Amino acid sequence: MMAIMLFAILTACSRAPQPSTPPAFTPPVLGLPLPGVSLVATPNRGPACGAFNFHVHLDWVVSAPQTQDSYDVHVDSPIGNVFASGHRVGHADTGNWAHVGQWFFLVARDTRDVVAAVRIGPDDCIQ
Repeated sequence: MMAIMLFAILTACSRAPQPSTPPAFTPPVLGLPLPGVSLVATPNRGPACGAFNFHVHLDWVVSAPQTQDSYDVHVDSPIGNVFASGHRVGHADTGNWAHVGQWFFLVARDTRDVVAAVRIGPDDCIQ
């Protein structure tokens, strides 16, 4: 009887298991880039659908007067790994690790505001 009561108490108090991976990221790209900001990936298309491991060159220019002076380029999400850092004008090369569907975000270092985003295409390959 005591075991049944203990099981009932433990069952009632237990929480549902949490997923082991975070939910899929959907970036808030509406309204990006902000006026006076440019983030360009070259090439902006993979060599083929499903392509992995190719080189991308990124260029950014922030000319809007209300913006910060220092920026970071994050990979895959606005809080993802910092891939490159710079000032209002900058560029960086990925090496052979970029892939179709990958996002790059230009983030103001001090305020953490996302000012531009670019996704490597082609769009008809991205699910």
